[in-house]
Amino acid sequence: MENNSDSQKLIDANNELDKVSKMLVRRDRELSLVKEQALQVDELKSEFVSTVAHQLRTPLAGNKWILSMLSHGEVGPVNEEQKAFLVKVYNSNERMVTLVSELLDIDRVTTNRIKYTFVEADIFTLINKALAELSPSVEMKGIRIFVEGRDSGIPKVFIDADKIAAVLQNLIDNATKYTLGSGDVIIKVEKNDGHVKLSVKDNGIGIPKNVQNKIFTLFYRAPNATQVEIDGSGAGLYLSKKILNKHGTDIWFESEEGKGSTFYVTLPTKPFKGVA
Repeated sequence: MENNSDSQKLIDANNELDKVSKMLVRRDRELSLVKEQALQVDELKSEFVSTVAHQLRTPLAGNKWILSMLSHGEVGPVNEEQKAFLVKVYNSNERMVTLVSELLDIDRVTTNRIKYTFVEADIFTLINKALAELSPSVEMKGIRIFVEGRDSGIPKVFIDADKIAAVLQNLIDNATKYTLGSGDVIIKVEKNDGHVKLSVKDNGIGIPKNVQNKIFTLFYRAPNATQVEIDGSGAGLYLSKKILNKHGTDIWFESEEGKGSTFYVTLPTKPFKGVA
């Protein structure tokens, strides 16, 4: 009798295992289907963002060119009041250009479609490029920008020049944007253990200590920043960190609310082997 009872228990256990196994297979299929649907939605979202952003880029670029010509008096003289209004429109257009570029970059980063082309580059050429792009708004605010280290034998860096130019532009733009009234922005370049270390220092509003751990979070903006500058996506520092991590380096900062911030980045002087 005991043998029959043990046999029946074994049969029941096998039947139960079979039921569980079939249930797990069914759940696995259901999860696979949900995952596939989520990927399809992600792909559709990505295509939508990419299409809209690309469609916006062309007219915004045209606006930028026209506004730049007008504000510099290239199509006729403008008085100071007219120039002030043109600069405001130019800055609004620039914010739209930045937002569109950030949307495209976020999409590429999150889908791992962003490509890197590493070349040897001169860091001061990239700084000059960033300053030229930002000159209308900087002049309007009366902010003085100083670049230190030009004559200190700084080696060339091995980077994706376009992406690092975007990082520099973001850091300098933030420094000028969050400096109230006239002020100073100091860009310092120095050699540092096989890297080039760059810092952007301002005497602006600073970052509250209790939110400093959120600064590199996507779409996050400090409360005092939103009060000073309503426009802004909160994506610039997130993207900057992602870009620098792909170079095998990082970005960090020191800041005190009401006294200003200093952001630091390091750039490699030799090819980084972590990215193909």
